[in-house]
Amino acid sequence: MIHENQELPGSTTSAPKKEENTPGPIYLQNHGNPVRYRNIWVVRK
Repeated sequence: MIHENQELPGSTTSAPKKEENTPGPIYLQNHGNPVRYRNIWVVRK
């Protein structure tokens, strides 16, 4: 496990700017390299 129970203080720099503070989509970046994403869990608090 890399990250568990980590809270983000705000939007990341690559996230689109939003007016309101509501949940939004999650963006996964690959920076042009071959990447595989596995076992990603999103749990609503």
